[in-house]
Amino acid sequence: FSIESLIERVKLGNPNVPVADVQVLSNYDSYYYARGKDRPLPVLRVKFADPDATWFYIDPKMSQPVARFTHRQRVERWIYHGLHSLDFSFWYYNRPLWDFGMIALSLGGLTTSGIGLYHLTDAPGSTTKNGYKNFIVGNLSYGNRNNLQFKGDVPPGIYDGNGIIVDDTKHTQKALGIRDVQGVPYTGRTYIANNVVHDNGGRGIHLYRSEHIDVVNNTSWNDMLSSSDYILSGQIDALQCADVNVINNVAVNLIGKALTFNDGNHYDYNLWDGAKVPFKWNRDIAGQALFVDPANGNFAPGAGSPALRSGTSALAPADDFFGKPRPAGAIDRGAVQVSQ
Repeated sequence: FSIESLIERVKLGNPNVPVADVQVLSNYDSYYYARGKDRPLPVLRVKFADPDATWFYIDPKMSQPVARFTHRQRVERWIYHGLHSLDFSFWYYNRPLWDFGMIALSLGGLTTSGIGLYHLTDAPGSTTKNGYKNFIVGNLSYGNRNNLQFKGDVPPGIYDGNGIIVDDTKHTQKALGIRDVQGVPYTGRTYIANNVVHDNGGRGIHLYRSEHIDVVNNTSWNDMLSSSDYILSGQIDALQCADVNVINNVAVNLIGKALTFNDGNHYDYNLWDGAKVPFKWNRDIAGQALFVDPANGNFAPGAGSPALRSGTSALAPADDFFGKPRPAGAIDRGAVQVSQ
């Protein structure tokens, strides 16, 4: 069957709806996949410009649809299956990378932060994808709080409740596990992108004593809500870290805390919206994010937002939080892409 005939066939069920994009996939993507790799390939992916932003996947051999996803279903895929099962196509099919990630995230779950990587440790047989060993991508993390002091720290205090944390890949603290050696840093690189974190007691994204991390196109809104004396600045930060890139992010603070501090890492193309922006690097912007309706979960930059078309393609993910493509010449800052 020709591609044209397959498109015309699926359009019969969607009359008068324009086709936004057509692509032949020889590999699974983030929505059409199978853990046993038993779903047919190649498939034709047809994206419709209907109100539900429907995507069809068609088996060209059988000339029939094998999957259909609306915009809502794609969001649910990231929020539920991605966050709870970590079955991202780029990760799950690279075992034992997925296994190590699950163990690390489980350890992080012992803290009060939403998503955590603690004491990442090099292990034989681990693999990389595009130069990365760990991915925190496309998550929604909100409402995390720490209300009890951690007595084991010096001084005791409330330090956490973050949306996302990567903690001590330098291994300065007591060793955990058979391959964990205090003083032997982790060498792998971590990619944190397209996450939406909001209304957390701690920081939106907090890196501590860690290395080799790229924090790209994330949105942090109304975080650092804790009254702790140790959570006063740095809504997206890299404390005592090295080799960290913080690029294309948007952070909004509503309670007058300092959004930034000079931690010595590479920041660029970020948008900081708040009463206090003590440090602003390179092509960072201090200004209003102008989200559409953040109080009700819509973190898309609205008309006139300085986030629109002002990001860089360097390190930027190919698509956004919802799976919408990011055109190379019109990258928006933050997790949600609007410009096309």
